[in-house]
Amino acid sequence: MSSRDDSALLRHAPATVQGRYLVVPPRAGVAKHHFFGFHGQAQTAETMIEAFAGSVPDDDWLVVSVQALNVHYAGRNQEVVASWMTRLDREVAITTNVGYVDTVVEQVEREFGAADTRVFAGFSQGVGMAYRAGVLGRHRCNAIVTVGGDVPPELAAAATAEWPEVLAMTGEHDPYFPPDALEQDANALRARGVTAHTGVFDGRHEWAAGTRVGTVAFLRRIANGPARIPDPTTPDSGA
Repeated sequence: MSSRDDSALLRHAPATVQGRYLVVPPRAGVAKHHFFGFHGQAQTAETMIEAFAGSVPDDDWLVVSVQALNVHYAGRNQEVVASWMTRLDREVAITTNVGYVDTVVEQVEREFGAADTRVFAGFSQGVGMAYRAGVLGRHRCNAIVTVGGDVPPELAAAATAEWPEVLAMTGEHDPYFPPDALEQDANALRARGVTAHTGVFDGRHEWAAGTRVGTVAFLRRIANGPARIPDPTTPDSGA
């Protein structure tokens, strides 16, 4: 006789939750360029906001640090942290997270105006979120910047639409995403026609000073190039 668990049917119900994000408005005039950053596992929006804000080249950039929806305590010290997803119900979490980022982008633009340039950036676990937001989201971006993380497997394997330009970096001594893994990822993207640049800085698994230098130079060039953001109301721009 089968156990009761063998006959259990899995279902999912939508739930409304409140995400949070930090915004550093531009110091000079209107925000022409928007930088959306995604933190790593067991971090928060506050953890990375200073690093993200220090990685944009000029005063006319608006910086957003987006916090993951899965909030929990870290160990016995009761520190509140957040993570983007686990392997449980992975496909559902991807759809939820991409929709969440779409909403953040829309709220930011309603408050601060539309961007001439839009960049998604991620550190560690947030790298997957940056790639998904840039490729699957309703709001196409000019570039993706990543540090210490790989291309999500569903994007690496799938035939996707237009990819933005990519700058992928890692630390020379990063134990989780070493330089050879970085080059393997970048070569796979290039084989698909993606313009992918790489950078290796002196450091480990971190958003280090070398990361900021490389990102500033890259973003300055991206911001001075032709805008490639389509109308978000276009039907084929959805996930």
